[in-house]
Amino acid sequence: MSVDWPIVFQGVKTVLDPISNAAWPISIGAIAWAFRKPITAMIGRVRQVSGFGGTAEFNPPEIGSQQSADATKASLPALTDTSIAPPSDPVYDALDAQLKANLDKHIQGGAEVKLAWAIRSRSISEANRMHETNYRLLFGSQIAALKSLNVTGPAPISEFEKYYATVASNPANEPIHKDRSFNQWADFVVNIGYVVAVEGSNPALAQITPFGHQFLQWMTANGVSEFKPG
Repeated sequence: MSVDWPIVFQGVKTVLDPISNAAWPISIGAIAWAFRKPITAMIGRVRQVSGFGGTAEFNPPEIGSQQSADATKASLPALTDTSIAPPSDPVYDALDAQLKANLDKHIQGGAEVKLAWAIRSRSISEANRMHETNYRLLFGSQIAALKSLNVTGPAPISEFEKYYATVASNPANEPIHKDRSFNQWADFVVNIGYVVAVEGSNPALAQITPFGHQFLQWMTANGVSEFKPG
């Protein structure tokens, strides 16, 4: 069955936008306030959050001086006593109330269901933030390589090495890639989770990941250009 991803994303966006527009720490805070009793019982069962086929890591690995992501590790705000409601605050109280109203309006089900959707909303917001950050850092040649892998499937790494040599030798790109090796160029898309080397392949193959697929879908959904310097 063919899946029309732009339509799917638009449907999810319609449901989640009112929730995800609030910052995710506020989202968690509002849920903890409104549903603190069942959440207290559930906290002991939480060990990790997974997504995209594996354990989610919201801080991209460090990636070298040539392209360094400005994202910092996402973490929950410090909580001194989670057995009681958060202290009153005129700003947060208004946002908490707005988020709770949006959850009640858009999400059917009890506390566990609403918590699950609040967490998913945060995950979607975090993935979008990561894609936006990565888009700003990616070179046009790296986006072109991702698009190629998306169409062809696994491809020889040696072909991308030749492609990068052509890109780097272009006089227009010389100031950008003058001291950059192929490994540095390729490692960036690996370190941000968009590409992996196919284990045991001979010749060595590169393959786009589900997160890399989603980045290209994010580009389409947000109407950003694939034509960038480098």
